[in-house]
Amino acid sequence: MRPRLHRRDFTSLTPWELEEVAANHTDGLYGCNNEIARFIGPSSGWGDKRTNDGALTREEVLETERRLSQCVIGNVVGRPQETLRVVRHWFPWLNYSAQNDGHRRKTNASVPRASPSYDAAIDIIRRYNALDLYLYGKAMQIFEAQVALLEAEGSA
Repeated sequence: MRPRLHRRDFTSLTPWELEEVAANHTDGLYGCNNEIARFIGPSSGWGDKRTNDGALTREEVLETERRLSQCVIGNVVGRPQETLRVVRHWFPWLNYSAQNDGHRRKTNASVPRASPSYDAAIDIIRRYNALDLYLYGKAMQIFEAQVALLEAEGSA
């Protein structure tokens, strides 16, 4: 049985409800965990349950890393200016101009910053997305290498 969440904030879910959502929620086809592996992993066509559970074989994880290494990667939230440089360098034909350069991002003050339920929810989400957290770390290493290459070349 799936809990009826009625668009509730994840911090209002009980630990059981959040476990249930992380393990079993789908949009009818795909689950909600391990999105990097879902989009570029070799098992994405083999059924969603293994990807959702982070149950790829070592060979599948290595192939996902290989595919990731062929991507241009950015960090638009944490490093927007460097991301813009990377995109402009590898995709100069896009003629990308950031309308929001210098625009400050607004934060949602209603999101609790620290509470036992918030911390418990984050722990559950991290546990169910361990594969994505690992792949995200690899992606950020690639991003850092791309930025370092631009700095070494003196590219704008």
